[in-house]
Amino acid sequence: MQEASINRFRTNYLHLLVACLLVGLVGAAVLSRSALAKQLQNWQVSPQPERFTELYFTNYQQLPSMVDAGAAQSVQFTVRSFEHQATVYHYVIVAKSAAGGDAQQLAAGTFTIAQGNSQKVGQSVAVPALGARVVVWVTLSYSGIAFGAGKPTAQTQSIHYSAAVANFSAGGQKHYESP
Repeated sequence: MQEASINRFRTNYLHLLVACLLVGLVGAAVLSRSALAKQLQNWQVSPQPERFTELYFTNYQQLPSMVDAGAAQSVQFTVRSFEHQATVYHYVIVAKSAAGGDAQQLAAGTFTIAQGNSQKVGQSVAVPALGARVVVWVTLSYSGIAFGAGKPTAQTQSIHYSAAVANFSAGGQKHYESP
């Protein structure tokens, strides 16, 4: 009878010891999880948040296929930030001759976007007669963290569209091309 009592005591003691060990391990894991997660991020072995910026024409289906040289025209684009921080963006709108060579800056600006937000930009510009066909470029520059990089670097994105110049004159003759 005394031996059965000793065996029960040993069994209860062993269960109590295992339970205490489990509680201690779980507690240590919870307390060190943030330090462990931070170290795994430093080693870049845990998934990193994807950082990127979207740049697109707000109404791409309404981009003009033909423009009048010197007439006011609206260039509208949208920037959406997924950079995981507030980001300062600089943009430049440039018209270039489709044949190469001539280019002219039409507008420029700066704005800041908070993470997850977007900014619609609309600029009224006058496209110059640089040739029978012009290409209007929107170039965006900012400091962002490229995929796989640990530090911010200079980032640049561009979008563009091409349009015929309706009243372009070369050598006294008006020229225009269909898109």
